[in-house]
Amino acid sequence: MSDKQFRLAETDIDLGFERGEFRLVFQPKIDLATRRMTGAEAFIRWQHPRFGLLPPGLFLDFIEAAGRIPELTSFVFHESFRAAASWRARGRDWSISINVAPGIVTAPDFREGLESLLDDYGLDPRGVIIEIPERAVAQEPDELCQALNDIRALGVQVALDGGGIVPVDLDGFKPMPFTAIKVGGPASIRLAQRLGLKGRGALASRLRQARRLGLEAVAVGAEDEVTMEGLADVGFTSAQGIWIQKPLSNAELLAWDGRWARGAVAIDVQLPLATPPTPAPRPRHPASHQPTLQQKQFEDPGPRMPVLHEDDLLDVVEDDDDGQVARRPGFGAAPDGNLTMKGLVVRRPARNIA
Repeated sequence: MSDKQFRLAETDIDLGFERGEFRLVFQPKIDLATRRMTGAEAFIRWQHPRFGLLPPGLFLDFIEAAGRIPELTSFVFHESFRAAASWRARGRDWSISINVAPGIVTAPDFREGLESLLDDYGLDPRGVIIEIPERAVAQEPDELCQALNDIRALGVQVALDGGGIVPVDLDGFKPMPFTAIKVGGPASIRLAQRLGLKGRGALASRLRQARRLGLEAVAVGAEDEVTMEGLADVGFTSAQGIWIQKPLSNAELLAWDGRWARGAVAIDVQLPLATPPTPAPRPRHPASHQPTLQQKQFEDPGPRMPVLHEDDLLDVVEDDDDGQVARRPGFGAAPDGNLTMKGLVVRRPARNIA
């Protein structure tokens, strides 16, 4: 990677919303006991006209700096719920998981907006999972957990996303706001496997707690057969990762026959360059299985927003290939000022994502 800096202009963001350039993809989650798909997690993508398909690690900080996180969150909820409604219409009883920033969850009108959306799309709230980063729960447990319990009162499920990397004692929550815990990244999963349910440490303790409390335990980042082996034996009940299937468009997901990819869909994300690109090396996998960023020449976009460096450009889960846990907290922190989620209940123009 010859250029470690990547920039987006505010005009890019404005046009991205105006032109409808944002997309959702959905990564299947399987039940380890039955090996059948039970749900999918939504991930945001940006089909940028100059840079190609951008993963969230490349643009979320710019969206946050522009104060557009509530608008993006509204888009994600509407598209996710519309996809979930299309699943139900086809007889697929799948849950939909959505990463949400802590500042969005604690906004005073979030619960009301969420309830309205459930009614608008005719969804069973038990099929909706809100994912919250564990780091945020550790920092602001009282306010955040009160908001999460309000959400749980609707019947919506809540997943604690982090798996003990920032240890939070689940026994300290009464009532318990969580219905699931997630352990992210191949390295963390393999560590949990080495420790086992009887081992010491935060991960082993977390898996024991999950089993005792009857929580779903999801292994996120199952990228090879070694990682998949023995997950149930150490307390995991579900798994997702590119060994099972990469994130798919809704049409691809509905057409998927359920056969695991088993390494045939490795994702090699390339950083778009701010200078004319050098010829790209030949891909390691067939083009049909390798969604990459398109490197194109472009003119200077004008005023630039804050610079991101290479270390900040990791995707949420599915693009982590170095064994390190580099999770982003949902869609970023809440912007300064009085956050409102009134836009969450505004119906977005319909687009065919089925």
